Amino acid sequence: MNARSRTPDITRQWLRGLSEGILRAHYGQDLIDQASALSEGARVVTNLVADGGRIKADVADSSSGQTHEFHPEIQLIGYPVRIATWSDRCDCGNPNPCVHATALMLTAKADATEVVATQAPVQHGHEKAAWETALSPALPRFDSDGERELALQFEQVEGVAGFGADSRWRISALRAGPDGEWQRAHMSWHDINHPGITLAARADQLNALRGLERLATQGGRRAGDILLERMPPELWRVLRRAANTGVTFLHKLGDNAWAPVTVDDHPATLGLDIVAAPHSASASRPASTSQPAGTSRSSGKNADDTTDTKDPSDFELRTILREGDTVEPFRSGWLLLGNPPHGLLRTEPRGALRLTPLADNVDASLRPLLEDSTALKLPAEDLPRFLGLYAPFLRDRMDLVSTDGSVEPDQQPTAGCWVRADFSTAGELTLDIGIYLSSDGQVAELTPDEAKRVRLDRDTMALYSELRDMAGGPGHSVLTGRDMLDFVSNYLDTLQADDRVRVDIVGKRPSFKELTGTADVRLTVTDRDAEGHEEDADADASDDVSSAAEESQERPATDWFDLDIDVRIGDEPVPARELLAALVAGQDYLILDSGSWLALDRRELDPLRALVQEASTMVEPGAGTVGISRWQLGLWEELAASGIATIESARWRRRVQALLDVGTAPTPPVPAGVHAELRPYQVEGYGWLSALWDAGLGGILADDMGLGKTLQTLCLVERLHEDSRPRNPSLVIAPTSVMGAWTGEAKKFVPGLNVVMIDETSRKSGVPLAEAIKDADLVVTSYTLTRLDAKQFQALDWSMLVLDEAQFIKNREAKTYAVIRELRAHLRLAITGTPLENSLMDLWSLLSITAPGVFPDPKAFTERYVKPVETGTGPGRVDELKRRIRPLMLRRTKHEVAAELPPKQEFILPVTLGREHRRIYDRQLQAERMNTLGLLGDARHHRIEILAALTRLRQLSLAPGLVDEKMLNIGSAKIDTLVEHLRALAGENHRALVFSQFTSFLHLVRDRLTTEGIEWEYLDGRTRHRDERVQRFKDGNATAFLISLKAGGFGLTLTEADYVYVLDPWWNPAAENQAIDRTHRIGQDKQVMVYRMVSTNTIEEKVVALQQRKRDLFDQVVGDQALASGAISVDDIRALLA
Repeated sequence: MNARSRTPDITRQWLRGLSEGILRAHYGQDLIDQASALSEGARVVTNLVADGGRIKADVADSSSGQTHEFHPEIQLIGYPVRIATWSDRCDCGNPNPCVHATALMLTAKADATEVVATQAPVQHGHEKAAWETALSPALPRFDSDGERELALQFEQVEGVAGFGADSRWRISALRAGPDGEWQRAHMSWHDINHPGITLAARADQLNALRGLERLATQGGRRAGDILLERMPPELWRVLRRAANTGVTFLHKLGDNAWAPVTVDDHPATLGLDIVAAPHSASASRPASTSQPAGTSRSSGKNADDTTDTKDPSDFELRTILREGDTVEPFRSGWLLLGNPPHGLLRTEPRGALRLTPLADNVDASLRPLLEDSTALKLPAEDLPRFLGLYAPFLRDRMDLVSTDGSVEPDQQPTAGCWVRADFSTAGELTLDIGIYLSSDGQVAELTPDEAKRVRLDRDTMALYSELRDMAGGPGHSVLTGRDMLDFVSNYLDTLQADDRVRVDIVGKRPSFKELTGTADVRLTVTDRDAEGHEEDADADASDDVSSAAEESQERPATDWFDLDIDVRIGDEPVPARELLAALVAGQDYLILDSGSWLALDRRELDPLRALVQEASTMVEPGAGTVGISRWQLGLWEELAASGIATIESARWRRRVQALLDVGTAPTPPVPAGVHAELRPYQVEGYGWLSALWDAGLGGILADDMGLGKTLQTLCLVERLHEDSRPRNPSLVIAPTSVMGAWTGEAKKFVPGLNVVMIDETSRKSGVPLAEAIKDADLVVTSYTLTRLDAKQFQALDWSMLVLDEAQFIKNREAKTYAVIRELRAHLRLAITGTPLENSLMDLWSLLSITAPGVFPDPKAFTERYVKPVETGTGPGRVDELKRRIRPLMLRRTKHEVAAELPPKQEFILPVTLGREHRRIYDRQLQAERMNTLGLLGDARHHRIEILAALTRLRQLSLAPGLVDEKMLNIGSAKIDTLVEHLRALAGENHRALVFSQFTSFLHLVRDRLTTEGIEWEYLDGRTRHRDERVQRFKDGNATAFLISLKAGGFGLTLTEADYVYVLDPWWNPAAENQAIDRTHRIGQDKQVMVYRMVSTNTIEEKVVALQQRKRDLFDQVVGDQALASGAISVDDIRALLA
């Protein structure tokens, strides 16, 4: 039973009302196109039945290669009253809706429409009223001429508006008229696909044309025109569908004149035919001339170019079309369709057209080549380039053949490498490398860009990679110096012997010879020629005064000496200018004008390398000279020790060499006015200070605490006093608490000196400084007064500037540091037992005042020494730094020079907190962790809060009452332990120094000792009559002297005590050691016992561990394990709170 008889009127009426838009919205255009292709086949959709609101059919699907029958079904929702929509299902297993249900719907709709088209419209004989006449144009038109045959007309035009001049073929729809002629009336593409217009035409043909219209619309077609060249590859499926329905294809030649159009079923293939060129071919395109690799090559057509004779070895490239076994050349007038091309329009005799699909889309870049019917000449020398570069690309996109057998298109040319070494420019090697291809005796060199596109075998790729490594990069490079030397000496001969490499040498190849002998290096110090600084003017420079700021900026000529350099290897001299330039540039080679060359990494040149690497050395490579300053004694000492340096400068010997000879030269006599028996090391120290004076250099006296640094310095002041020449006074700047010690020792040991103590500002005293110190040999003042009266002190010239406890000026950002840098003196001396407390920059700060020429630039000092030493990343830098500062810093320890001093025993005395004390501490620790760890990300801005938290924990480790007075009754286990020890000491006539950072804790200790009846003395920074308190302890019987760590760190000698108790550890162990050395110093005749009391499981244990990690820095640089860095970092804080 056919579908029409089984489709009820209600269903047919609903199907006819379905618009294309509704179907597209439900199924989607892709599914509709697939279903249209499926439903076009014969007996694909069969047994269609519409009954009871359901539409069913059998659908045969052969898309997989095998035919399967499926049974789709459409359910009409709302049937029969009012059908609102529908649902699809099928037994194919694919998601709904599937292609089979879509094919069913399209077939059912086509059948319903076909029924209407074959029915004659009902005619009414009455005449239309006016209203009907007015409204009838709005009703859908209905063509009642019956079913007609349809045709597609292909018409050539001269460009279509909106599409450009290259649009030449238009497709139009035609319908057979009553008389059998083709007509375009009512057959616009708009009419064909308008849902409100019903056309009298065969439904299957009409649907095929609608498919063409939809395809063109997807391509952005303007209403009214379908252009053949703009159609996508799906065109061929639509045309075959139309042909299967009987649609006629026509080529319009003129009015009522057509020629047939054939659509091929099988696709064809485009290709290139490589054939031998004929001896005469006037249509050939011009050949490109052979050019060197790396130059551009012209290609293209020139219709005017003709050649009467051809080299028979040349070739031509011709475009061909292959259909099965048939091959024919691409002809003029043929047109590639689509972009990229997917088909071909061919003109045939008598106006006939042939439309041929292509098996593969053609690369758009090849379109101009393929559409040109003339041959393209391929010179024989370019054949390797074509086969290697272009053939692989073309082979993937088209047929590549040689119909005359003159070429093997699939044969890959042999690949190798080429090298061009150009020595035309002196001192340079211009190096070009690349790939060459060889075929049939022809060789073509490729540029680097071309080489990237060649498919090379593994061996050639490895060779090319090796060549690029030799040349330092691909393609073109210019080699000079060591790179040129290495290439010529190590690679060029090897390449010339390699059959795989073509080597072309341009210019004269240089001949290099390596100097392999031992370099003989000689350095000689001579006087630098400087106007106004002759030898006789330099006979006595002791009156020269300057400030540290002036010396670091001006670098006067008298500070400098020439260092003449003479280097020879065998009989061949090495020019100093070229050698210095190479060393300054950091090169590891030097090529001489003679062609000889030498490696610079030899050990004999290490002294020269050290010279040019010194930031303070004045190296002038262009002149071939090096200037060495009098501050670079450590460097000169290294050079002299190597045996390559000699001195020809009397000025150097007089001003500098004496300082280096300290310890080996005769010891100078101690001035007669010194009333003391100096120990041998003190005499040596005085000799070192005298050498500093004679050289006009400054330095650091860094002897251990208690070794008599003050006495040694006073000996030099006395020497200046006994000199017959008038001298400016010497200035001692010290902490206020130490000023009395200086005046007292001066009165005791050098009574002949006129000593003046300045203990108030000139404004307060009403006496100008110059008047107050008139006739003084030695002036003693404090750091504070120097800063307050800066202009008064800076206005005077001083013979010697002595900075006692010089760690007070380690902060180079402080005002005091800046003031002292401007004080003018002949010699500047820093005295401190701890030249390095927190960082190596402490040492730089002292040297920047006492010896500013050693390390003038703090940034350079940081990069060369601070970072490598403090991070442990610069092996050898510590030793280098020690060598550089050795002549300018003198340090002896008690262990080295005072063997008679009894030993010092140090112990950690752990103290366990009481139960209540422990509970309070642990609770506070948790709170501080939570509050503090979050601040460490911006520690710089939260420094006060972080240190306050750490301080609370340290106080809580001592006694809860220090944090909250309400908890004073809890007591302190540490005080209990201390009282037990002191009671035992009192019974054995021992005496003890007791130190703490916190005066509030010392007050608690003091009160407890009073309660226990143990005698004590007390000293902190606020104590008045400090000397009286000290003397009372010395002369009295007090068992304990309670001292704040800050107040007792310097200026005290308390050898009466032989026990020391440090109640709380401090970040900086140097501060503790300074306090301990108040009793462990010369004059002590008893063994000193030191107890560091540490509360267990508290922050104090972490502080002790932190001290231990930081002890190495001082020992590495200065050479004493007693001191270490006290800097505390963010990581340290995290460790303390862990």
